[in-house]
Amino acid sequence: MATFSISDALEAGFNVIRRRPVSLLAWGLVYFVLAVLPSAALFSLVGGDIFEVFRTAGAGGRPEPDLESLVRVNSTLTLYQPIAFLAAIAGRAILTSAVFRAVLEPQNRGFFYLRLGKDELWQALVFLCLYVLLFIAAFAMAMGGAAAGAVVWLLGGLAAAPWAGVIRAVGLTAVVLTSVGALIWVGLRLSLAPPMTFADRTFRLFESWTLTRGQGGRLFGLAVLILVVVLVIEMVVGALGWAAVLGFGVDGGFDPHRFQAFFQQPMEAWISELLPAILAFSFLLSLVTAALYAIVTAPWAVAYRQLGAPQTEGA
Repeated sequence: MATFSISDALEAGFNVIRRRPVSLLAWGLVYFVLAVLPSAALFSLVGGDIFEVFRTAGAGGRPEPDLESLVRVNSTLTLYQPIAFLAAIAGRAILTSAVFRAVLEPQNRGFFYLRLGKDELWQALVFLCLYVLLFIAAFAMAMGGAAAGAVVWLLGGLAAAPWAGVIRAVGLTAVVLTSVGALIWVGLRLSLAPPMTFADRTFRLFESWTLTRGQGGRLFGLAVLILVVVLVIEMVVGALGWAAVLGFGVDGGFDPHRFQAFFQQPMEAWISELLPAILAFSFLLSLVTAALYAIVTAPWAVAYRQLGAPQTEGA
C-alpha cells in the first residue's frame, strides 16, 4: 500500500518559502486586499457605534447599552457577513491554488503562482462543500453525543455515591472525545480533496476518502505537527506584537497613564494617528499569514503526490 513521508510533507511549506520568498510578498498582498482591507472598511462603518455601545453601557446608572447603536452595529454586520464570507473563500481559494501550484507544478511560476480562473473556482467549490459536510457531521455527532451523554447521566444516577460521579465524569469525557475524534477523522479522510481537485482540474471530494484509506494515523500525526509549528510561530509573532504595544509611543518604556489618556480621545483622533502604523502592522501580519498558508497547505499536496498522483518534481 502506498504511503507518504511525514517529514517530506512537513518540510514542503518551508521549501516553498525558501525557494520562492518573493512570492510571499504577492501572497501577503492578496490576503491584505481580500481579508484585511474589508475588515478595516467594516470597522470604519461600525467602529463608532461599537465604542458608543461600550461607552453608554453602565453610564448614568443604566446597565443596558445604547439600543440604537446596537441595532446599527447588528444591521451592518448582517449585511457584511455574506461579503466577508465570499471574500474569505476567494482569498483561500487563490492562495491555496498558488501553494499547490508551487508544489505540484513548480515550473508554472508566472506571476508568483497566482491565478484567477477555473482552478480557483474549483477550489472555492470544494471548500464550500467541505464546510457544509463538516458542519452536517458536527451537528450529527453533537446530537448523537447529546443522546449518549443523556444515557450515561441516567446510568450514573443508578449507581451509589461516589461511583455515580465517577461513571458520569468518565462516560461524558468518553462521549466528548469520541465525538471530537470522529469529526477529526472525517476531516482527515477528506483532507486531500483540495489537492486532488487542483491536480485533476475538476471537482474531487469523496475520492479523497478512497485515497486516504489506511492513512488516518499518518495524516493525524502530520496535522498535529503542523499545528505545533503554527502555534510556535504565532506565539513568537504574538510576543513581538505585545512588545511593540508595551513600548507604544513612549520613550523609555510603557506608560499606562499616557496609554489610557491616548485612548480616551475621540475614536477619530486616535484612529487617524494610528492608521499608518495599523496598516503597516497589518501588512506585516499578512506576510506572516501568507507564510502560514504555505506551511499549512503544502504538506497536503506532498501527501497527495506521494499517495498516488503522477510523479512530478516538487518545490
